[in-house]
Amino acid sequence: MRYTREDTMIAKMETPKPMRRDVYDLIGELGGMQPQERRIRAMQDLEALGDPRAVSVLIETLRDADPEIRKHSAKALIAFRSVRSVDALIETLMNGDEWWITRRYAALALGRIQGYRATAALARYQNEAVPGGRAAPEEARTP
Repeated sequence: MRYTREDTMIAKMETPKPMRRDVYDLIGELGGMQPQERRIRAMQDLEALGDPRAVSVLIETLRDADPEIRKHSAKALIAFRSVRSVDALIETLMNGDEWWITRRYAALALGRIQGYRATAALARYQNEAVPGGRAAPEEARTP
């Protein structure tokens, strides 16, 4: 039997696409020796997978030396709603030297967790002035 180009295209469409990478492969790519773009992509993929095994390594990257990595780590932690990340997120939120967008993502993650410590930290942040004379961002305020 001879296959046509259309047969090949149909076969490709019907074949389920395998998952891009295993969660442990993605976790391994978060190591500090990888290029920044690769680490960010791995965090985005871990966020999309939603696998709770990624929370510990995302907490570690929240304390990374690269501010761009910390930003993406805080953003990824929003999706997990993990109580394990509360301390690191509070630390990020209260760090006046951190980028404002990273602090915003930390506030959003804490707001989604809604535990006592997370809510108390958001209330404390709401009542404190941010260094530089600016008020706390509107996203960090609790209702």
